[in-house]
Amino acid sequence: MLPAVGRAAEARALADEALAAASATGNPLGIAYALAGYTRAFADSDPARALDAYREGLDYCRRQRIMQLKSVIAREAAGLEALHGRLEHCLTMVDSTID
Repeated sequence: MLPAVGRAAEARALADEALAAASATGNPLGIAYALAGYTRAFADSDPARALDAYREGLDYCRRQRIMQLKSVIAREAAGLEALHGRLEHCLTMVDSTID
């Protein structure tokens, strides 16, 4: 949540390490939350990187059946797509929550 309080640069500096640490635990929910945090860290500075991470997070949540977080990630990804004028991609992200 560092980006939400104006500390996005700090979040970016920690993002890779946080994702690696979460992955090392093998805990699917922890990994999903780390992916969500990773996307937020890069949403403003590197939207393409953030969107790639959003897609990875959506796919991971789908495979692990973490439906609540999948919906949160899809909503945030859709917002980022809309912000950059990619409305068709925005709708695709929204549609991805329907299984």
